[in-house]
Amino acid sequence: MSEIPEIETMRRHLAQSVKGKKITEVEVFHPQTLNTSPELFQQALITRLHL
Repeated sequence: MSEIPEIETMRRHLAQSVKGKKITEVEVFHPQTLNTSPELFQQALITRLHL
């Protein structure tokens, strides 16, 4: 569970929206907020299947 309530609310909403779907595209608007490169972040999300 996330520490910040707003983040947990968003996580729950997204979990319902992407359940059983594959992420095929990711756009990073603020790369400075990532702790990795945008390319690695995008690839990690694109290759995951949400169940």
